[in-house]
Amino acid sequence: MTVTASLAGLASGLPERLPVSGGGRVTACDGTVIEAEGLAGAPGGRVLIGARGVPAEIIGFRDGQAQLMGLDRLPRIVPGTMVRLVEPVRSAGVGPALRGRVIDGHGQAIDAGARLAALPRRPLDPLPIDALRRARVTDPMTTGVRVIDALLTL
Repeated sequence: MTVTASLAGLASGLPERLPVSGGGRVTACDGTVIEAEGLAGAPGGRVLIGARGVPAEIIGFRDGQAQLMGLDRLPRIVPGTMVRLVEPVRSAGVGPALRGRVIDGHGQAIDAGARLAALPRRPLDPLPIDALRRARVTDPMTTGVRVIDALLTL
């Protein structure tokens, strides 16, 4: 028995599609919208497509397929291309290193300053603070607009 024959015998016992941990595969591409199966992320989650790691965002779901929008050029996206979930919920890097910096919509520095180190990430849609645990408003903020100051405490 050859090595090829023995591997073929082992492979015949495997399912047709192996589950992919934290990712999936491209099933269709229609212009700038890519459909992928096997992704367990929420809308706003970020993924990387293919071996080159083309960034994309989950924008919704239809018929059990995740709808993705590419955040960069989409070269050579074909059915079966691997999709890897890198950020299941929308988040942003935060910290004092961002003070005075100019960043783009992806949180990358676009000024001439030093490269940003890895920043701690915080969700963009956090759970609200429990109303009973919030600090009391003891010093109202005045806005200078009499109607707002009279009716609302900011």
